[in-house]
Amino acid sequence: MTGSGSCLRRTTLGLAMLLATLSQASSPFDHPQDQDVIAQRMDQFVSARDFSGVVLVAPDGRVYFQKAYGLANREHDVPNKLETKFRLGSTTKQFTAMAIMILAERGKLRLRDSICSYIDNCPKTWAGITVRHLLTHTSGIPNFTDFSDNDRYERLSMTPLETIARFQDKPLEFVPGERFSYDDSGYLLLGSLLSQLDGGPTRRC
Repeated sequence: MTGSGSCLRRTTLGLAMLLATLSQASSPFDHPQDQDVIAQRMDQFVSARDFSGVVLVAPDGRVYFQKAYGLANREHDVPNKLETKFRLGSTTKQFTAMAIMILAERGKLRLRDSICSYIDNCPKTWAGITVRHLLTHTSGIPNFTDFSDNDRYERLSMTPLETIARFQDKPLEFVPGERFSYDDSGYLLLGSLLSQLDGGPTRRC
């Protein structure tokens, strides 16, 4: 899919609402073999919410229903297929946070550590930013998905380091810990920390 970070968050929210709708629909799960009932429910959902995506109903690993809806690329009018790959967006944040906490529990990092302990060529302005600040969206690092040129970059295949370079030299928006501001940049940095520390040497807690 193409679009800004806010579009990705809206898509994730739409998927969550979809799952809630299906889980509350007793008929499909009382009689999962009834594909017509599931299809009807989905048609109602798509019509009401302009949903784009792929739906799979597979209780106990048995596939009862699967169908693609809407467009994978609105600019070029490319329809979704069962094989379409989707960006997970902010769905990954909860797993990133858990992985960081596991490494902290194992003594491979400390939440109070400066992130510059783990980042090469760390900007001086980041010296006061801790791992905890990244986890809690309180670092002050600008959110790269809010940049005016982000739509152009989202269409490109970029490494984490290339994306980090987009905000690495920008001034902080506020003093670390001063306030909350949702920040994709912080979680990209956490992902980078994970790739460096997983399997690395143990640090004292």
